[in-house]
Amino acid sequence: MKLKSLNFLFISLKSATITNKIMKKLIILLATFLIAGIVIWLFISSKKPAPSDLAQNQTPDTPSTNPESTLRDKIEQVNEKSAQEISKITEQQKENGCIKLQDVEVMESETGNKTTEKQWRTVSHEGICNDLMAQKNDLQKQRSSEIDKLQREADLLTARSEQERTKAIQAIRDFMANPNLELEYIATRSPSNFNVGIKKETYGNNPAISTGSTMETPKEWERKTEIYQQKEYINGTCEVYEYEIDPRNNQIIQVSIRYPQEGIIVNPKEQKDCANSQSLETPLLTLPELKEIAMNYAKKGVNNFEEIKNDFVYQASTENPKTIPAQNTWLYQNKDYKLPDGLTAQEPSPYPTIWATITSGGHLLWYLNTTGLFQ
Repeated sequence: MKLKSLNFLFISLKSATITNKIMKKLIILLATFLIAGIVIWLFISSKKPAPSDLAQNQTPDTPSTNPESTLRDKIEQVNEKSAQEISKITEQQKENGCIKLQDVEVMESETGNKTTEKQWRTVSHEGICNDLMAQKNDLQKQRSSEIDKLQREADLLTARSEQERTKAIQAIRDFMANPNLELEYIATRSPSNFNVGIKKETYGNNPAISTGSTMETPKEWERKTEIYQQKEYINGTCEVYEYEIDPRNNQIIQVSIRYPQEGIIVNPKEQKDCANSQSLETPLLTLPELKEIAMNYAKKGVNNFEEIKNDFVYQASTENPKTIPAQNTWLYQNKDYKLPDGLTAQEPSPYPTIWATITSGGHLLWYLNTTGLFQ
């Protein structure tokens, strides 16, 4: 019995040893497969291009998904195509003796010295030269028209919503006392006559002589205005009013007279029809009447008009504006206002300014109000 028990124990131990060996082999095999799988996964992952690599390796023919970039590409294509076509006409002008190299006196921007350089100049307008010049002018007009259209589409992508722009349009209508005035949004850009920044002198070859200056605008002094043009001519002329609006508060910043952009006027006049347009200078109004018109505009533009109305200074463009057509200006400047140290403001508004210029016929010629932009 003891021998059988010993044999049984020996067999059991042997079986257990064999089982342990098998288990060890299985564990080693599974670990090997796991490690191999990880290595393969890491290898495949290393071969995948990063998103930035995909963007860099994108071919020029791949269309952009960014509408603004697409429009910029189109503008560049129009410029390139137009330049190529104009260049071909220029070569024909050279071949036919329409243009020739001539000595032209120019002034160097850096030094202010006058030098002479060769430039191509038109020497003939006859026959084929006239035709080539007309072709070139047509191409330039077409280029300008196409780019203006694309640029306006691009501007709309970054503009305020149509609902917000409606508030600006209403502000213009109130300012002009014309509830039916039709207007069109043009673009958003920096104000035409406001720039506050750090002024730095520029120098050319001679470091002792300043050749000009630049203005670096701090981020907190950057301003934007929305541009609108009215869709009707001014009093029979071939021009329209253009308005600049502060989008922060819909305040009128500037009103000026411009030739309308293409498409603003539904049935535009021919240039020859502008010669007989009614003048903005007649009939002659009295000075008190002109002042009342100017002050009415100023009153609509600011909230504290009653406080500053006596500070407007009258400026006439002629010695006798009562009998001679003239531009009549009423100007307000808050010269007590101080900019932070190191900053300066460019003309025509080195201080918070209100500027209302009225023709002798009582029409608004120019309006500027930078008081809000200094805030």
